[in-house]
Amino acid sequence: MIITIKSLPESKNKYGNWCYHKKARYRKEVEKEIFYEGIKQRAKAPGKPFERARLSFLLYFRTKQRKDAQNYTAGGLIAFTDSLVSLGYIKDDNYNVVGQPQVWVGQCKENPRTEIRIEDVRIDYVSEFLLVGFPKSDIPTLLKKELNATEILKYGLDEYSFRWKVLYIKADE
Repeated sequence: MIITIKSLPESKNKYGNWCYHKKARYRKEVEKEIFYEGIKQRAKAPGKPFERARLSFLLYFRTKQRKDAQNYTAGGLIAFTDSLVSLGYIKDDNYNVVGQPQVWVGQCKENPRTEIRIEDVRIDYVSEFLLVGFPKSDIPTLLKKELNATEILKYGLDEYSFRWKVLYIKADE
């Protein structure tokens, strides 16, 4: 799911110098914008928050000036991830749920914006007999078809059973 909002996050240089009250106001503004844009774009929160998700932020600035993506991860994007939790898109914003959010910086003179991509990450177990006899290079393709996945993130034999443990992104239905 993709939610596009007009505002851009503040860098850690600016966000880090704000007092608690200003950070709280900023977070409420961001949360309100994500909520209304999510409704407009029909990207409403799932009934139950994603247990595991992959977050990507695409930041499009008006100018071509060099930007450090990590400054935004440690700055205003904190308010963005907190808002996604409170709006019910993701269960929590800790490393076990979202891992390390990916941040890309680009330029768009006409339409500066932030695109938030939230992808549901699933864990499934697949029987070992399903994968026996296939070359290792064909296994991700086979798993994609079997699990109706758009991307296989990680797979390997589970150490406690004779099944394959697969981490994947579920295809939209």
